Amino acid sequence: MVLVGTCGLIGAGHAASLTYDLTSGDVVITGATVNGSAVLPTTSSPEFALDPSSTATVNAASLALTFAFAQLKSENGTSPYTFNLADPTSGPVTAAGGGSINFNAATFSLFNIQVDAASPLTLTPAGSGGYTFSAPDGIAVSGGYALSGAVLTNSKGKTSSMSVGNTNFGPSNQDFSGSATVLGPHTVELDGLSIGAFSIDGQTVDITGNVIFNGATPVPLPGALLLLASGLGLLTAPGVRRRRAA
Repeated sequence: MVLVGTCGLIGAGHAASLTYDLTSGDVVITGATVNGSAVLPTTSSPEFALDPSSTATVNAASLALTFAFAQLKSENGTSPYTFNLADPTSGPVTAAGGGSINFNAATFSLFNIQVDAASPLTLTPAGSGGYTFSAPDGIAVSGGYALSGAVLTNSKGKTSSMSVGNTNFGPSNQDFSGSATVLGPHTVELDGLSIGAFSIDGQTVDITGNVIFNGATPVPLPGALLLLASGLGLLTAPGVRRRRAA
């Protein structure tokens, strides 16, 4: 799918700042790895909702991006979100200390996830309306996780349950790069963000996702640009809310 972002159009002729005042949004989990092996089923596209305090700002003049988001909390003050894991096509994952780990019956939970990029990140045009960005100084990530149902088989063939109860992590700065697409004045999507990196029983677990901010901008766009965006069909951006990374 080729997506045309309005950020480039604005940057070309207008020194305006688009502030996305979030009214809704979600995070689509696109990757889960253990020791580098993918354990997210290929047909799975789990997602959790964002808290309304989340926000993203694009400065069209300087092509700078800032954002901060939090996972939507439930009424009791926690926000657990659980999704299934699975073994990769090659079979169980090799354990760091020898043996293997079976994830086919395992589930992973995330709660109170918060990600904050307080410093502006430079957007670099990548063609077709897309942008890339990097955060060499890291972006603050914090929250909690839990794992249940994994089976560890040691080097001697003995099996045991590999489960971890609710565990808090962070805040920690995580270095990564990603991509961004501005889809009209109502939606901005950030791809490839780190949602958490954990060490569980000597195993390295990484979770990544695409963040979709849906909202309205309080800064009116120039009338000519709104007409152009409307003509290009960018105001509603159908079909992007669950776009998975290729």
